Amino acid sequence: ESSDPAARRAGEHCARVMQELQSTPVFVATSQSLTARVAVFDEDWPRAEEYGRISRVGMAGVPAYRFIGASAFITALLRQGRHAEAAASAREDLAILDGLNGPVCTEIMLRVAAAEALFADGHETTARAVLQRALTAIDVRAAKMNDAAIAQVFREGREENRRAGELARA
Repeated sequence: ESSDPAARRAGEHCARVMQELQSTPVFVATSQSLTARVAVFDEDWPRAEEYGRISRVGMAGVPAYRFIGASAFITALLRQGRHAEAAASAREDLAILDGLNGPVCTEIMLRVAAAEALFADGHETTARAVLQRALTAIDVRAAKMNDAAIAQVFREGREENRRAGELARA
């Protein structure tokens, strides 16, 4: 999630090496999800869509990791103006998330991408509810941090948390 292109290239290289060292379906899908995230930060929407779609399917049995690719996929569709497709994918992945018990490490990432897609497709009420759940998850996690400065970095330094705040203020 670095703003440094060289760091993103290094991350992609690590993903490729990981895949070469152990070319199992889980390792392949994991490396594809990382490539999808890098493509989002590079604003390479066709590549983010391609790798997000592949990793979303490849990680179907591991929902927490599926949501990394899913959020990239949803964002890519949205940025390409395909709002209805993005919203449909968001609904599908939210249904999976909502069927899980307990917190999921990637739920904020997914909920923020989903809320943005739902807003773009004209589903204001549903989007606000999804966004509120993301904001609540951010607040719960930040409240557990003993250092206010670290909590502030968590709120503003993580892309999805920063974006949640922007959407809430819009």
